Amino acid sequence: MRSKRDGDESVSSENTLARVHAAGASIAGVVRGAGGDPVTGALVSLSSDAGTSDIAQQTADDGTFRFGHLAPGKYVVHVGGEAKKTVNVREAREYYVKV
Repeated sequence: MRSKRDGDESVSSENTLARVHAAGASIAGVVRGAGGDPVTGALVSLSSDAGTSDIAQQTADDGTFRFGHLAPGKYVVHVGGEAKKTVNVREAREYYVKV
């Protein structure tokens, strides 16, 4: 366990991961077709290496999608059942992917 002290209270790496989960990271993006146009209604799913997340949704009219409230870990974004991108979530922020 790694910790540091800088006049602050001690912060361990486990506490940092807990804060990421509490704050919630997200993975968002847009699905585009071969011609570059956004794809409406495409099935996008998200799976985690830990097997804790397996969720799916359809893209909006502008081809966008967003999965929120994610815990730290590696996630794979699938479009139409095909793996497209791997995202390593380490901090509470939005990770943007192009698929």
